[in-house]
Amino acid sequence: MKKKFKIFLIILAVAAVAAGAVTAAVTSVRASDESQFEYITENGEATIKSITPLGRIVKIPETLGGCPVAAINAWVINDGFDCVISRLYIPSTVKSIDAEAFCNGFELRRFEVDKENEYYATDKKGVLFSKDMTELVQYPLGAFRKLYEIPAGTKGINDFAFYQATYISKVIVPEGVTYIGVDAFCNAHKMNEIVLPDSIESVGRQSISHAFNSEELPANLKEIGDSTFAEYEGTDLVIPDGVVSIGSGAFRYCQFLETVTIPASVEAIGEDAFYGCEFLTRYIVHPDNKNYSSDDFGVLYNKDKTEIIRVPQALTEFCYPETMTHIGQEFVEHERILRISVPGSITSMDECAFYASRLEIIEFYDTKMGTTKLEEISDGAFAKCDCLTEVRIPQGVKVIGEKAFAQCDNVQVIELSDTVEEIEDGAFLKCGKVNEITIPENVNEIGENAVGYFYSVPVEKEHNRGKIEGFKIYGAENSAAEAYAEANGFEFIAA
Repeated sequence: MKKKFKIFLIILAVAAVAAGAVTAAVTSVRASDESQFEYITENGEATIKSITPLGRIVKIPETLGGCPVAAINAWVINDGFDCVISRLYIPSTVKSIDAEAFCNGFELRRFEVDKENEYYATDKKGVLFSKDMTELVQYPLGAFRKLYEIPAGTKGINDFAFYQATYISKVIVPEGVTYIGVDAFCNAHKMNEIVLPDSIESVGRQSISHAFNSEELPANLKEIGDSTFAEYEGTDLVIPDGVVSIGSGAFRYCQFLETVTIPASVEAIGEDAFYGCEFLTRYIVHPDNKNYSSDDFGVLYNKDKTEIIRVPQALTEFCYPETMTHIGQEFVEHERILRISVPGSITSMDECAFYASRLEIIEFYDTKMGTTKLEEISDGAFAKCDCLTEVRIPQGVKVIGEKAFAQCDNVQVIELSDTVEEIEDGAFLKCGKVNEITIPENVNEIGENAVGYFYSVPVEKEHNRGKIEGFKIYGAENSAAEAYAEANGFEFIAA
């Protein structure tokens, strides 16, 4: 019995020694062990390029290669599968830390900074701050807490401060903070609430897009970065007076947004600032704004209404103002627009201006002259407008561009004015419900497959197009219309 008990004690002792050895290997590393640091030296100072940790607690030494460690570069942590940093000690010598230094420190629980460091410090929770505690530099991404209340006295939140934070779900930002840096809360996937004070003036790119739940923006806001408030959940957005710039995609994919009120102070609105807001019905611009304006349709313009900046995605009816001379691509693939009126002031349009929109009616008018100044319907202008049932080309138009009305599957009537001179290739290709057309005598050029064709099923080898069965062409004798009919095997009827 004593022999067995002695053997059992020996086994326990060996196990204890082994366990102690493993614990020591995992939880601590000698400050003098330089093998885990890749660094460069320049002008008598060392900069850490990467850390390949030998344990969960890493202490950056004050010197590497005989030089004081002064800086830490971006993305320095090279975590292995079984070897990650949970605590990082920063010595007194460090003067500069890149904003992205610890973006891959997913298991970091806390920072510790030497009290003699003149540039950095930590709060009681191990969060890295500037020495004077006015700037939050880096939150430890792997800290086991759901709520963090930033200390009073903080004035700014650094770029990438909470980037990819693992467990945090709510952050309370105190009054007095004036700026939030780029990507500050980006990819913190469990973050679902950020409480912002009215003191905030600037919010950087993609910083709080998924976690801002209040319907009211901070009252003192002056700059809104790219994608900052993406997926904002309010219905009636009022941009605070004092905001100067709104970044690209700043309010993209706001699925509940219906109206946007823009104050006089706004000077710049980025591209696609309100992209994907499918229920947005109206922009309302303060009349004193010197750069932008809006109309009764809720469309956003430049100040003098010569250019459209953005049309609401829920807009169903629109009349271009007579201050405009050119139509852009503002309605490409617009899913709600049903009716468009084009005034006589319009002289040109972009290719594919209304491509694949839901247009049902397009009207051309001129209250003064009874004709349009638009001489050419551009290439692909109304292509794939499946809801169009009638095409009536107004007086003044001379050219119908290539595939201008191609694949308008439900068009049943095509009327051409006698000012039309040229119908380009595939202009009315696949308008399969049209079985006849009258081509004016002034038309002197008709392109390949301009009228009377659709994509055949099965697809024919020649041109991959087939004829509309029984298609008739009406026109003058010895005209381009008669020549086209003869060349393509269509019935021609002199009219």
